[in-house]
Amino acid sequence: MLQTILPPYSPIAELQKILLDRINPSGRALLLLTPLMQSIEGFADAAAQRNAWIDEVKKMPENNDAMKACLYFGTPFAPGRVDDRYPNLMDAIERYNDSCIGFSVQLVNVLREHGEKMAAEYGKDAPKISKPDFKMAGDLIPDLKEYARWVEEPKA
Repeated sequence: MLQTILPPYSPIAELQKILLDRINPSGRALLLLTPLMQSIEGFADAAAQRNAWIDEVKKMPENNDAMKACLYFGTPFAPGRVDDRYPNLMDAIERYNDSCIGFSVQLVNVLREHGEKMAAEYGKDAPKISKPDFKMAGDLIPDLKEYARWVEEPKA
């Protein structure tokens, strides 16, 4: 049986406030914040649509397994009739999930760079800047090359 999913809580509003009011990082960090917020909202919307689709399928008669299979796989259920919402929603959830991860990792790296720059200015009394290591996540991290254009320095 298909299970509904709830998007995880993301304190993005708090992060936005901290970035704007307290940290004041480079423009690159602020540029990453917008697509990260959009990705989080997109993930939540796709998950909500998937949950609604699951509710629709659960209300179908139990003896309608062939139709349910067609809906699940997005294959024709009648000549010229296809409902491919479910596979499309799963693709969207995967893309938004990857974008949430990719933009988050890029934002962490940009903020780390900003922290290191600030620490260098403060000297030996500066707090230690954490260096996250995402290697253990392995293939759970999407290819960050797709997100590199968001953090590249403009060419003069």
